Amino acid sequence: MNFLINNKYIPKRLQEKIYTYLRGLVKLHSSSRAISLGVAIGIFVAVTPTIGLQIFIAAFLSSICNANRPAAIIFVWTTNPITFPFVYGFTYWVGNLFWSGPPLFKVKEILMKTDHALDKGEVWHFYDRLKTILALWRNIFIPLTIGGIIVGAVAGGIAYLITLRVILYCKKHFRHTHHEDT
Repeated sequence: MNFLINNKYIPKRLQEKIYTYLRGLVKLHSSSRAISLGVAIGIFVAVTPTIGLQIFIAAFLSSICNANRPAAIIFVWTTNPITFPFVYGFTYWVGNLFWSGPPLFKVKEILMKTDHALDKGEVWHFYDRLKTILALWRNIFIPLTIGGIIVGAVAGGIAYLITLRVILYCKKHFRHTHHEDT
């Protein structure tokens, strides 16, 4: 972690934000493992195709697994309007390796045409596109779900290990700096 704080290549303001974030993560009222598990659950749920339900699913899973709910809910937001086309494009591609669906460019083309028809107010074109999407939904949703579970499990596992190490390091580091201040 020393490479993040007091690094001449990282702007001072960014270093302060990283330090504040890490300090807040460490101060959550849970064990290091519970916080790390919350982060892992949040990232897992974020890459599954459950838009609109992700916060509830993350809160439910973190309650069942005795994980930190705030950490899970915060990390669900790794998929947002800016990142979800990339995240879901990648999870669809991975899922398509295991369950054959239409090629990614075909899915993108259909969605773009539907969005364009909706923007122009072309109700009948939109209706035709919507029928096409609903017909393909099973072929799109299954690979997207499979890919989401695979990518989510791998990303969540990696996030758990990294978060656990960072929290343990920070707890040790912040404890020493706290004693030095007194």
